[in-house]
Amino acid sequence: MPNRNRLIIIASIVAVVLALVGGVLVNYFQRQGNVNYLISGVPYYGVYYFLLTDNPLPMSAIASITGYWGDSRFPFEKLLGRFDNKEPLTSKAIENFFKENGYETYRWGSVSGGEEIRQIKQFVNSTRKIPVIIYQKNMTDPQTAAVSAKVVVGVFDDAQKVVLHDYHFGSNYEVSYDEFLRMFQSNMRALVAAWPGKELAKQLSANDRPSATRHPVMDSMGKLFALKSEAWGLAGLKKWSESKKIFENILNDPLFAALPPAYKINFYSLYAQMLTASGEPDAAIAVLRNDAIPLNHDLNQPQDGFLWQVNLFKFFPRSDDRLITPYMFLANAYAAKGDTEKARESLGEVLRIEPANKQAEARISSFK
Repeated sequence: MPNRNRLIIIASIVAVVLALVGGVLVNYFQRQGNVNYLISGVPYYGVYYFLLTDNPLPMSAIASITGYWGDSRFPFEKLLGRFDNKEPLTSKAIENFFKENGYETYRWGSVSGGEEIRQIKQFVNSTRKIPVIIYQKNMTDPQTAAVSAKVVVGVFDDAQKVVLHDYHFGSNYEVSYDEFLRMFQSNMRALVAAWPGKELAKQLSANDRPSATRHPVMDSMGKLFALKSEAWGLAGLKKWSESKKIFENILNDPLFAALPPAYKINFYSLYAQMLTASGEPDAAIAVLRNDAIPLNHDLNQPQDGFLWQVNLFKFFPRSDDRLITPYMFLANAYAAKGDTEKARESLGEVLRIEPANKQAEARISSFK
């Protein structure tokens, strides 16, 4: 009997040791090159949700994370109003948001390459199932500089690819390791992971959200949206000729004709604003009056064949089915010409669409 008890004790110790070693080995291989996993249930927010903004919204990445964990405190609509898109939402600011709201976090940054995939695989694997936020350039083109927040939802070592929710290129966007690594800025790499702390986890409901669907249009249109952000960024740096060239290439691209009207209006309007800022208000007025405004009607109708028929004004309610953007920028163009009367008329149209628009009211009052 003593020998038998001794054997039982030894067997138990061996079992515990093997379990511990097994856990260590699983974690090791997941970090070192043995991960082939896609996290399901991570929602996507981006341009394909009719988010017609001048620049990518970093809070869309935050919404993907809170949505994945079933955190109903922060629906996308609420996050839109929480962050000021005029200020850069850094990885530190994103980490602080999660910490302040009951999440455990991990933030990594480096000025040199080599650790990106390993860092990601600590979280994106079949054991932890934690999507991570990264900052990258929108495209691999070395001439581009615009950066946006993306969510990594999958890593596949066998296929040498990463799967992203990308603001411009859509949900479940597959990128080769080589392309993925080239999209990081040469002097900065950043990653943020967040998961519910113990107390928060008790309050959250299970996430039964289905995986985001990748629609065919995402495969063709992403480059146009990424180039638009690049052109708008160059305009902000007053690199007018470079910005103008990119915008004109977009507008002449055969794919542009396939965009729904709301997107076309957004592209035309930003191009016109760039023309005004660069000293060409007459050209801007022509673009707005001839190209953008004629399309600005019935925008709340389903867009034939485009994604999943999202209501254009779900996140941006207004009094009718038009966008204010072309009229705001038309007012800018007329003001640049010194024609305050027509600028007022354009702002009056803004108020017919959004009666409570404070910016339009203030600008009308500023004209003497």
